[in-house]
Amino acid sequence: MAYSQYAQPDLHEMNNRASSLVNRVPAEICVYARTNYGGSRAIIVAREAVIPKLSAVLNDEIESFKSCR
Repeated sequence: MAYSQYAQPDLHEMNNRASSLVNRVPAEICVYARTNYGGSRAIIVAREAVIPKLSAVLNDEIESFKSCR
């Protein structure tokens, strides 16, 4: 099964607002500090990974995400 549907190149009104994350999909998700998958990157592991507080590098900085595959 391909997980390409788990992607968003620009979070628009949610840009730079995330302080925590939950990944409920069966794929690792890569989050990026800039639109179109640019800037700093972090990997959120598959299935119920909870990041209650993002690092200073990505806190309120995430602008895009996609499956890491």
